Amino acid sequence: MTYSPKTITKIFTFPLFFFCGISFSFSEIVINEVHYNSEPNNALNEFVEIHNASDDSINISGWFFSDGIDYQFPQNTEIKAKGYLVVAENPEELVKSYGKEALGPYSGNLASDGERIELRRSDGTVADTVRYQSSFPWPVGANGFGSSMELINPLLDNDLGGSWRSSSVPGILPELTLIGTGNSDWRWRP
Repeated sequence: MTYSPKTITKIFTFPLFFFCGISFSFSEIVINEVHYNSEPNNALNEFVEIHNASDDSINISGWFFSDGIDYQFPQNTEIKAKGYLVVAENPEELVKSYGKEALGPYSGNLASDGERIELRRSDGTVADTVRYQSSFPWPVGANGFGSSMELINPLLDNDLGGSWRSSSVPGILPELTLIGTGNSDWRWRP
């Protein structure tokens, strides 16, 4: 008997939710990163990044943001499997600030004290929603200190503050070093 990856995920997710209170959700396209309060505050480099968590490319032509910002994706817009797409307040400024290409510009702005961002499919149904805040348990480093907030894992409920972390800021914050479990040089000391 074989099971699909979604079935296996559900089998393992239910006990985590039930016994540990951990909440997972699955949406193929998720709001994955939000840069809402840049440093300095008047910089025009705010953005929203979406992620295709599926194993297939997805055509998002006509999809649109209906809350938080206003933007409709043009025809023939596709996100590759496991790929990312950024929509910026000012795409040229984003290239200058971070060296990253983006779609846009979008109209409206991302509130510095938090708000709801909603992504809808071309038929108007909700694809994903995030209601972020600027204080704990949401990543406080994203509130005017130069970093954005990033979803830790696309399977986590992105409407919960604990599912996010502050991004690193090149040249300001140190890069994270993760040590693999197979590294024999690593030892834990109590």
